[in-house]
Amino acid sequence: MAHPHLVRVFESGRWEVEGTPLLYVVMEAAEEDLSQILPERALSPEEVREMLPPALAAIGYIHEQGLVHGRLRPSNILAAGDQVKVSADSLRASGEVIGAASGVDGYAPPEAASGKLSPVADVWSLGITVVEVLTQRRPTWNPAEPTSPTLPKDLAEPFAEIARRCLQVDPQQRWTIAEISGRLQQAKISPEKSSVASGTRAPAIDERKPRRKKWPFAVAAIGIAVVALIALVPTGGKKKSEVQGQEDQPANSAPVASSPVGRESKVAM
Repeated sequence: MAHPHLVRVFESGRWEVEGTPLLYVVMEAAEEDLSQILPERALSPEEVREMLPPALAAIGYIHEQGLVHGRLRPSNILAAGDQVKVSADSLRASGEVIGAASGVDGYAPPEAASGKLSPVADVWSLGITVVEVLTQRRPTWNPAEPTSPTLPKDLAEPFAEIARRCLQVDPQQRWTIAEISGRLQQAKISPEKSSVASGTRAPAIDERKPRRKKWPFAVAAIGIAVVALIALVPTGGKKKSEVQGQEDQPANSAPVASSPVGRESKVAM
């Protein structure tokens, strides 16, 4: 899949190292993700206004392709060069049934217990993420109760309304990605922030300030780097077998046993 705000996946397949079967994914390198920022500080409303449009554009594109992200959370919203990007290594077909246990966590919607993926599940996860990046904690919610999560009273607008509309227990009552984008566009944005409201590029970095004062803060990449995220799994395959290449596969790519991203290791095969 090709979208400017999706982390590119170049190649995936099976590998064997000294008799140990591995799965690998070669993807575009990202310098940092939101889960690395939040332990130190919350994002400001201005930063969230800059982060959300490109993330929404990527999620909307995923849904248009008949797919679901399924793993929206701060660790999967990344800075790659001077761009905000969303991970693309966990995508699944909309309506696909997965193990119920796989979908139940702090970002999963009430219907996740059925194990069925849908675009509205991503909307719920986005609502949780919006609250977390602004407050450093997820909203209070008891899955056993039929009520929506409780939002912090001081949550800034338009994010309070967006979160409230995303976190509807009834999936049919949740906003779509287009409706969330429309609400952001209606929000009053000062002229100096209008250039980032379109979600095309992240703001310039003041190098005199300490790191982690602005997000994303990565300088533009000189070239495209790739990393391989490797997970040990029993595959029973042969060396280099069943490799799934993509159109933009780089020459001479090979799995690498480390990742500079610092986020959770995931391989979607």
